[in-house]
Amino acid sequence: MTEISASLIVITYNQLEHLMKLIESISKQSMGHKFETVIVDDCSSDGTGEYLDNIETEADLIIIHNNHNAGRASSRNTGAKAASGNLLIFVDGDLALDDYFIERHISFHSENPDMTAVGKVNYPDDTAAGKYLGNRSMFQLKRPSRIPFRYFISGNFSIPAELYNELGGFDEDYAFYGGEDLDLGYRLAEEGIDIYYIPQAVAFHVHPIELHELLSKRYEFGLKGLALFAAKHPKTAEHVPIYRLFSRPLTHFILRFITIPLFYKPLEYIAGMTGILSGRVYDYLVFGAVFKGLLDSAEDNFAGTNERAGRSIAGVSIGWMAIISILYIFDFFGERYKTALTVLKDMLN
Repeated sequence: MTEISASLIVITYNQLEHLMKLIESISKQSMGHKFETVIVDDCSSDGTGEYLDNIETEADLIIIHNNHNAGRASSRNTGAKAASGNLLIFVDGDLALDDYFIERHISFHSENPDMTAVGKVNYPDDTAAGKYLGNRSMFQLKRPSRIPFRYFISGNFSIPAELYNELGGFDEDYAFYGGEDLDLGYRLAEEGIDIYYIPQAVAFHVHPIELHELLSKRYEFGLKGLALFAAKHPKTAEHVPIYRLFSRPLTHFILRFITIPLFYKPLEYIAGMTGILSGRVYDYLVFGAVFKGLLDSAEDNFAGTNERAGRSIAGVSIGWMAIISILYIFDFFGERYKTALTVLKDMLN
């Protein structure tokens, strides 16, 4: 078996304070394998470039400065091209690494050389959004487990360099936030490459996540990333639950109804101010943000079609929505991630 040499690839944009913590955690890695670090500064304006040019470290370090803000997908590809390792480990610039982070990724690939691995991200639990993200179903798994392509996330993952290059890396058409990881996950699945979640490879999100930040990113994902993914892979997009609901006229109309400001804004305000609402309310808010992004990206004729369909089912839908909204808010369903929208979808199919 070929000995694994790892390249840790970091992308950063205006994250100087967080990047300093990440670099400190890189220097504390406990492992027997040698590795290099490649840091791509995506044209930051907060002093990141100057800090990196003057950093003192004994580790193998490659610094790359983009001359324009190229985006996450392009920056990762730039880092991969400069890397010399046969295993690429990607992390975002606002994470800090567990002392055995790189060793855990290498260990997994030593036994599974043809797979891709997604590590765990621990979020600060001092905000409701942080607790919500940290309690996602994948992060509750205790041992390495195969996951669907739509669960692939790119902030903490590893992949053999040869495989990454064969796939062409990330699709640089995703020049904005979100969607590039969904696209790469799909292409991995199409090639028959297993994606595994490995909870032992832990990274820590170094700053709190506020609800408005989470919802803003999910809105942008719906507006740009998921919309582009659906345009590139229309049949596969149906495997993404929120897009499947969005693309069907009846459920599209119902989603439009339950995400109107009359329902959505009070819950968003209460959730942001108190953090005491159930996880299903946060599911609703996150789904709603993605849906509104998709809605804003849609063509006018699609919206018109659904308005005509909506008039014919408005009475029935309003009745169902009253029931679903009560169940949704007061947490009457048994499974954590079986949202009210899923229940409604099952009723309608």
